[in-house]
Amino acid sequence: DLAMLTYLPSDQLASHTKWEADTLASIVPGKDSVLKMALSQYPELQAILNLSSSQESKIIEVRAARYPGVFLNTGYDWNYSPLTDEQKGWYALVTVRWDLFNGNANRYREKLEYLKKENYNYQAEEMQNYVVREVSNRIISLLETVEQISLTRSLLKTTRENLAVAQGQYIAGTGSILELTDARLTDLQAQKNNV
Repeated sequence: DLAMLTYLPSDQLASHTKWEADTLASIVPGKDSVLKMALSQYPELQAILNLSSSQESKIIEVRAARYPGVFLNTGYDWNYSPLTDEQKGWYALVTVRWDLFNGNANRYREKLEYLKKENYNYQAEEMQNYVVREVSNRIISLLETVEQISLTRSLLKTTRENLAVAQGQYIAGTGSILELTDARLTDLQAQKNNV
């Protein structure tokens, strides 16, 4: 599940963090690095952040439309005749454009672009909260699994000791075959749970 959230292969994720009981305690403080990895590589979140970034450019573009624009065009006149004394082959054209009667439309368009940017920011925040929640749940699940493995190993050790005691009692003649069979079944169940 962590591989799905971080979009890393399982073997690469396992090389980043060792999921052993003794090192797992150090993973919880390192949860920030796993979160950072998940947040930086989650494609839906990256798409929303890219849309938000492009929306900032649109806001700048709309804001720039309120001011006059200066345009420079240059070119070469291909109708040039070498027989005339004046050589007017090259030309440059400077134009100034300013929309004076379009103020409200630009203002409303700018507000609309701001609202779109806020919408993208809210979507990104919601997606970040989702990723944080999912990574935290996976880490908690992983910690619970490691604890369960530890408990199963201690149960297996206890059932083996009980089996050895039951065998010793049976050999000594103080235990019954039912106690020995019950101890074997309990040990077999613990071995199955350990797998």
